This record gives sequence, C-alpha cells and structure tokens, in this order.
Amino acid sequence: MRNIPKEMADLARERGGGFTEADLKAEGFTKDEITKHAGKAAEMLRAAENARAA
Repeated sequence: MRNIPKEMADLARERGGGFTEADLKAEGFTKDEITKHAGKAAEMLRAAENARAA
C-alpha cells in the first residue's frame, strides 16, 4: 500500500523544499491525494527537519 504523505515529504526533501499543487500534480499526484495528504506530508517534513536540527 502506498504511503502518499511519505512520498510527498520525501520528494520535498530530495528537491530541497516545498512543492506547489502544480508541482505535485506534475509528479503524478492527483488533486484529491494532494488535498487529503498535504497536511500530513508537511508534518512529516517538519518532524524530519527538527530531528536533524536537534
């Protein structure tokens, strides 16, 4: 089963920053996936950044 929030967070980390909805759509995510999972992906990204900073 796909972990869409993790995929989105990993992509943002790999590219060095956040993504717009258009960027995520270009990477193959649907509008529904983006709407549903963007908050969790951002949370995961922040947690990873905080862990690195600690």
